[in-house]
Amino acid sequence: MIDYITKHDILFFCSQYHSIHPTDLIHSGMALPVGKEKLSRMKRNKLLERKRGVYILSALGQSRLEWYESHGCYWGAEKGCKRCQGTNLESPLSCPCGKVYNREDLQYKPPETTFFGGKKEGGAYCSNCGKLLMSRNEMKELRLI
Repeated sequence: MIDYITKHDILFFCSQYHSIHPTDLIHSGMALPVGKEKLSRMKRNKLLERKRGVYILSALGQSRLEWYESHGCYWGAEKGCKRCQGTNLESPLSCPCGKVYNREDLQYKPPETTFFGGKKEGGAYCSNCGKLLMSRNEMKELRLI
């Protein structure tokens, strides 16, 4: 029996096979009620969409999977995530504008109100173009703050 199936595992499975059903998780060692609950929670978080009785990867789920593949997930290789075994969390982070940052050099900026009354999310921003590189939650998952 598998102790724990991570979100990373489920998103990867969805991307490989284009859909997932709770009974697919039984083959991985998860009990059916637990599998149903986990998939419905991921649907509530908008990582999956339900179509014709199966769950498929949403756009947010696809971007989260890409982030997990490049940065590693919360469980990470040290906590036993099989998907994160090859992920190098020490690799530099690059912005689309071309600037490269070491992860330990990223500085957290708290949320702020813009001049026009909008909210700017807290996180690490590129010093060149101002693009958000990592949100507060992502930085917390990697234990950078």
